[in-house]
Amino acid sequence: MGVEANILVNRRRGRRPKPYNIEAYRRKRSAVERFSAWIKSLRRIIHSKI
Repeated sequence: MGVEANILVNRRRGRRPKPYNIEAYRRKRSAVERFSAWIKSLRRIIHSKI
């Protein structure tokens, strides 16, 4: 009589991470960060005028 695992192996975790272009990732991330900062600045302006 031995010990058996009851939890199934998650098949999704066995995959390798998808390759990506780090330079394209940095450009897109930078654009998103700038957009977020722009939205924050607009929100400040709107609230200051009220």
